[in-house]
Amino acid sequence: MSLSKEAIQHIESQAVIAAAKPITIADGTTVAVLPENIRLQSLEAFQPMRDRFRGTMATHSLQDFIKYTESHDVVDDIAPVKALGFIDQDAMRATVIFNLGEPGAAGHGDDVAVLTLKPTAAYSALLGVLGKPLGQKELAEWLEDWLPNLEAQDGEATLPMLQAINAVRRMVIKATSQRDSNVGDFSASRSAMDEIEAKSQDTL
Repeated sequence: MSLSKEAIQHIESQAVIAAAKPITIADGTTVAVLPENIRLQSLEAFQPMRDRFRGTMATHSLQDFIKYTESHDVVDDIAPVKALGFIDQDAMRATVIFNLGEPGAAGHGDDVAVLTLKPTAAYSALLGVLGKPLGQKELAEWLEDWLPNLEAQDGEATLPMLQAINAVRRMVIKATSQRDSNVGDFSASRSAMDEIEAKSQDTL
């Protein structure tokens, strides 16, 4: 009795499935030999409870984020649980991974809380003028618009904001130029110096 190629492959697949045993590699990774056409199917959806807690909590509220992270308790019997937080200053975002684990005992890293702060109107206004050259009038008006959110310093002393805005509005700009020229029988030299000084009539 001869068997077809498909029948032999089917018998081999069944033998591999029956004899499949986990194989642990030197670095701790566990694998198993299975036929190519075998697909693993999780039965978690049909269980009354999940195999483990996982998910992503995302919020803009700092208080909700703190409350969630303080009350969140992850229990994992397989690997030690170690929550770690990461801060992205540019994106104003904080991420806490509750089941990250540690080297040698890594967790799944899929139980996460994410806080993304919304910039306030004052902070957005500050970013809007950052690195942008402003005229005297523009700067004074910007300072007046955001006066409650600003503080002026004169060295170690704190200035009243109205006085600081007045100092911006009342500026004295002094420009001086000097030209030197020396001529000899076999030489000539010329030099020029321009100096510009800006002062406030009220305070520096």
